[in-house]
Amino acid sequence: MFDITLINPNSPFLTSPRVMPPLGILYVIASLEKQGYKVDFIDLAGHKKEDKLHSLETKTFGITSTTSQYPDVLEIKNFLKKHYPDVPIVLGGAHSTVFPEQCIEDGLDCVIIGEGEFVAKDFIEGKRGVINAEPIKGLDNCPFPDRRLVLDYEYTIDNIRTTTMMTSRGCPYNCAFCCKNWGNLIRFRSLGNVMDEIDEIARLGYRGIMFYDDEMLIDWDRDKKIFNYLHELGFVWRCFSRADILT
Repeated sequence: MFDITLINPNSPFLTSPRVMPPLGILYVIASLEKQGYKVDFIDLAGHKKEDKLHSLETKTFGITSTTSQYPDVLEIKNFLKKHYPDVPIVLGGAHSTVFPEQCIEDGLDCVIIGEGEFVAKDFIEGKRGVINAEPIKGLDNCPFPDRRLVLDYEYTIDNIRTTTMMTSRGCPYNCAFCCKNWGNLIRFRSLGNVMDEIDEIARLGYRGIMFYDDEMLIDWDRDKKIFNYLHELGFVWRCFSRADILT
């Protein structure tokens, strides 16, 4: 019996849903396991829910969702409520952070606003309704996302096997297209912690990284050390940045 079964929904709107590993839920899995909970992971990217969500033995369900995935999440919720009526469901991710009340009205038992690594346990232990997570300040305390669960994803840069990674969270800017609603706080991981994760990524056979930091190039002295380390290892990389801070 698992304490929680975490579900990554399908992304049928994508040409290939098994490209970008779901970093958020992989972080939560690693954190809960470090805290001693038994966690199951079901990845529905590219799969039908009927093929994966059967004969499950779990105390709770957790789903992650962007807004684009939310229609599929509601179908998963309805399926789970029908086949596992006594098992509560929590929703985390971008959509629950922006629209928590809507998610509760739509029949989710609990929603998490913000980063779920250290508050998902509250749901497992019985909390319902809205769980408001404070931004994690000591990011080095978060265990690395468990990429062994998504080794079959296929993402490349220049035909080189690539995975995703974050070295910071947050952004001090206010771009009109951004969905963020949690202020301008930015938090950095230490250089040593970042390089340790790069080493782990290399041991898994990757030689490329797509950085998913909201804004990667804020501290150029720090970032240059990261990029030089990647160069020493023979890695390729890409990142997101505002054009007006590039030299």
